[in-house]
Amino acid sequence: MKKILSHLRLVASDPALTRAVQERVTVGKRKLKFEEQLSFNLEGEVQEKRVILIAMAPLHGRRFMELIASIKPKVVLDTRHAIRFDLPGTSRSHVFARFASIHAYYAKAHIPWHELRAADFMLERGPLSNRLHHEILEREEDCIMVLLPDAEHLGLFRSYLNRQLSTSSKMDWRIEEVV
Repeated sequence: MKKILSHLRLVASDPALTRAVQERVTVGKRKLKFEEQLSFNLEGEVQEKRVILIAMAPLHGRRFMELIASIKPKVVLDTRHAIRFDLPGTSRSHVFARFASIHAYYAKAHIPWHELRAADFMLERGPLSNRLHHEILEREEDCIMVLLPDAEHLGLFRSYLNRQLSTSSKMDWRIEEVV
């Protein structure tokens, strides 16, 4: 009987195969107001706020640059404590040049991740960041990229954001996670 070694792992040579499995999407619909007139869209266009959450720690620089080019966010919010773009395959100047080329607004929306627990994302204690609250909930921008420190924060932040959007959004929304 052959013994299977536990320290071996499968490595895919095609990065597109591993990328497809790692992306998750949450779609939400806004609440209708009392006596609101509904509209019927014949062109098939759906107006929704798209929020893309990106875990920066495991991300390669080339993949990050591809994401910026394909998503073309209008607003990029960085929630990390230390703003670093020294990822393998890119640099700070390349990242900000790409933001400038697509006319994206970059802002720091610092969240004190080291002070927060899971309960802070579930209970209504006010906004985690005033900048984040303003850019995502109050402005009408429809494509927002949020940079998070690592993958463990994605689920907590997505549930918080989903709850906030369900109470105050004026349009439907879509939250995507990229690990």
